[in-house]
Amino acid sequence: MPENNCSSYLFVGGLEIISPYPSLQAGFPGADVYLVFGEQGVQADYWNSDPSDASFENDSCQIWGTGLPIMICIKASSLDLNDMVWGIDFPV
Repeated sequence: MPENNCSSYLFVGGLEIISPYPSLQAGFPGADVYLVFGEQGVQADYWNSDPSDASFENDSCQIWGTGLPIMICIKASSLDLNDMVWGIDFPV
């Protein structure tokens, strides 16, 4: 993985999926932090890709939504099979 221009994000479900809702618990309405154990999440690392690896075939893409749809394309990198390459577009 290239060391420059890399960003890492952890995507989790958020407080709205916890039951009972944490802010409704007596004694903790103003807590700054809530610890949740056993929650699933996805870590994604992003960096600039090589332009030669940035083209997608139609079967690598899916469109979601209507009105303002989003198209997401995902494929295995042709330069490093351990990596995935993805891109988004907002087709009109």
